[in-house]
Amino acid sequence: MTYSINVKVSNIDKSCANILLKFDKLAALGFTLDNKDLLRAHIEELKEIGSTSIEPTVYWLDPTRLSSSNELFVVGNETSGEVEYFVGYDETGEIYITVGSDHTDRKLEKISIPKSKQICNKIISNIFWRFSDIVDHFEDLELVSYILKSGKMVLYQKGKVSDILDLRKLENIVKNDQFYKKGEKVCFFSGTIPILNGKIEYSEKWHLIFYDPILRRKIEHSYRVIIIPEENF
Repeated sequence: MTYSINVKVSNIDKSCANILLKFDKLAALGFTLDNKDLLRAHIEELKEIGSTSIEPTVYWLDPTRLSSSNELFVVGNETSGEVEYFVGYDETGEIYITVGSDHTDRKLEKISIPKSKQICNKIISNIFWRFSDIVDHFEDLELVSYILKSGKMVLYQKGKVSDILDLRKLENIVKNDQFYKKGEKVCFFSGTIPILNGKIEYSEKWHLIFYDPILRRKIEHSYRVIIIPEENF
């Protein structure tokens, strides 16, 4: 089955166009940091919840869980976001990029990383950039996230696309996975960057930024986490 989403493309000349992105499968990549020091830092963050993986990994997701909503319903209060870039394709195969969050259930992650990814909807902005417009300086783009903490928005993550493996390498990681079938079009999340203070936080509000310092433009998306109680009283 082929899935599709309608999104807006922001052009260099500041005009916008509507396009249809099509895909057969959806994936979130993990442990894709190219910088070994940053990778070690990210692994340390996850040790406290029992994760020990170090190799780039593909986590396959329900394609219907992709959302541009400003609200995210989760079960329990131990979930958190991860700022990443998201890769999509139109029917001709042209690449489009935006910012997203691989929101994850950290309590469930102690038992099963794939299930912890699958249980949460995956948030992306509805605004995309053409990869062809940014390919010559793609590694300079910045990924940033803020969270609500003690009543104010504070910086949570900040890094560059260059901290993550090359986009073509990410595509190959997807295509080399046993669940992938030749010819399929897979949209995917790039994998995240480390948390600035090294500690996973749980917040009711997340703000994502994808900043292009060369063209001086950015994509932003915010979402609020709505907690569904784990137990009935």
